[in-house]
This record gives sequence, C-alpha cells and structure tokens, in this order.
Amino acid sequence: MQTIRTQYPNAQIICLSSPMADSSLNAILQHYITAVVQNNWCVQDGKISKYFFKQAYNGGCDNHPDLQQQLIAKQLTDYIANDLMHWKQIAFH
Repeated sequence: MQTIRTQYPNAQIICLSSPMADSSLNAILQHYITAVVQNNWCVQDGKISKYFFKQAYNGGCDNHPDLQQQLIAKQLTDYIANDLMHWKQIAFH
C-alpha cells in the first residue's frame, strides 16, 4: 500500500475480493482484506476502502466469468459512484 500511495498520492484505492471466489475463499479474502484496510497506516490515509462482490461469477469457459462481466462491472461501478465518491446519478432522457 505504501508503494502504491507513494506513486499515486491522491488515488482512491479499493481492495477487492475476487468475483470468482467460492464461499470458503471469499471468507478468507474478506478476513485479510479487512485486516489490510484497518491497518493503522491505511486508516490514517482515508482513501483506502474495500469491496466484496456479492456472489461468485464463474459460469463461463474454464470457470471464468463470461457475460457476467457486465454484472461484476455494474456492482463495482455502483460502489464507486454511490458509496465511495457520492456522485449523484444523472438521469438521461
């Protein structure tokens, strides 16, 4: 984290779980990611957050996401726009 922050001092950093993780791996990832984000240095930074995908997406070829990539992108985009950046949604007509 310190190396990333040195190179990008104003960036929002999001620590992500894997959208392909099964429930047991996801539990481990959530534990470690939470520990990293709660680290003293990270808490003082204020621009480091975490996001855990709501389910596993592995229905494509060789268990990789296929069209599910759109769902993964939507979840992450919604988190960034609404929860992290607090951007107002713009209605297009």
